[in-house]
Amino acid sequence: EGLSPEILGRRYRLDEQPRLAAILAAEDAVRFPSQDVRPDPFDGYVEVTDNGDPGVHSCMGCALRVDGELVGALTVDALSPEQFDGEHERALKAFAALAAAAMRTAGLIEALEELADRRGQLSRRLVTEALQRGGGELLGQSEPMLALHADIERVAASDLTVLITGET
Repeated sequence: EGLSPEILGRRYRLDEQPRLAAILAAEDAVRFPSQDVRPDPFDGYVEVTDNGDPGVHSCMGCALRVDGELVGALTVDALSPEQFDGEHERALKAFAALAAAAMRTAGLIEALEELADRRGQLSRRLVTEALQRGGGELLGQSEPMLALHADIERVAASDLTVLITGET
C-alpha cells in the first residue's frame, strides 16, 4: 500500500540492495534505524508526503524460510522515523511465519498436482496399451452396448476414472 504501481513484481539484485541483503542474512527480524545510510529498495517509489519527501525513513524486514531454505523476504516501510517498535517486530515475525507456511503449502499443492498429472498420464498410457494388445473394441450393437458407448463418449475427454462392470 502506498507504493508506485511500477514497483509491483520488480526483482532486486542483492549486491545492489544492502538492506535486503541484511534482512536475508539475519535469522531474526531486522529493524533499521531512521539514520541508517543504506538505501531502501523502495526509495523513490513511495507516494509523496505532504512535504514532498518520497524517502523511506523507517524499515524492517524478516527473511522467509521454508524448512530452513530461504524463499524470500517480507519487508515493511514507513515514512515517519522510528515508526516501528518491539511490538511491530513480533507482528512481522508472525506474518513472516504465516507467509512461509503459505508458500510451503502452495509448493506442496503444486507437487501433488504434478504427481496426479503424471499418474493420470501413466494410467492413460497403460489403458491405451492394454486396449491395443486386446483389440481395443467393444463388440455388439444391442441397446445396452449402445448406451455404454454413449456413456464412454461423455466421459472420454475428462480425467475421471471409470469402472465398467457387467457380464464378460
